[in-house]
Amino acid sequence: MPTRTERTVLLGATLLALLLLAACDDAPSAEEDEETLQQAIEAAPGDAPPPPDPEGDEWRLELAEPLARPEVTLTDTSGEDYDFAAETAGQPTLLVFGYTHCPDFCPAHLAILSSALDDLDEEPGEDVEVVFVTVDPDRDDPERMGEYLAGFEERFVGLTSELETIEGMLADLRLPGPVFEETDEVDDEYYVGHPATIVGFDADDEAHTLYPFGIRQMHWHEEIPRLVDEGGRP
Repeated sequence: MPTRTERTVLLGATLLALLLLAACDDAPSAEEDEETLQQAIEAAPGDAPPPPDPEGDEWRLELAEPLARPEVTLTDTSGEDYDFAAETAGQPTLLVFGYTHCPDFCPAHLAILSSALDDLDEEPGEDVEVVFVTVDPDRDDPERMGEYLAGFEERFVGLTSELETIEGMLADLRLPGPVFEETDEVDDEYYVGHPATIVGFDADDEAHTLYPFGIRQMHWHEEIPRLVDEGGRP
């Protein structure tokens, strides 16, 4: 029986996230990991980016063709309209998809990013916008998003919208849409499979780099200045 985390991975996480599960203390055996990866490959959308080499220094994935910032308007934690492309134009931006009830990927991503930004000097840390978009708008209203993100970093931007709008944004970025599990009869909770990849936009308003789940604080120490100073490209 897969664990709750493994079910979440299989439902919606990208191949990049799966390949880095081996770095976790509770990672599956080599045989289980190979089986999980094969299932993900079969379930992944046809235009999903190729998986990195898990043996190499592949904690970033350089895209052969850059992705434009999605032109979509969502709702911020104050209940105001937030035009993503316009509000973040010309600013290095790390875009994270998730939800506030997420038991694993989301709190790990946000905590590591917050700590990494705290470690950096005012520049370039303050030059990077971190935007968190929910994939669970039924539970994640603006107030809930604001309270959740305040526990990590108050300047993180939280956005919600209609599910159809969020799914369109994911499709624009060639990422799989959320998959909702059935509500648990015991605790009345449900979990949402979602991409665990962070999309990195640089100042030219395009994303040249994807960051998988498993990227560590020390990697962000290197990557954030690179994203700011070199446009996210080596």
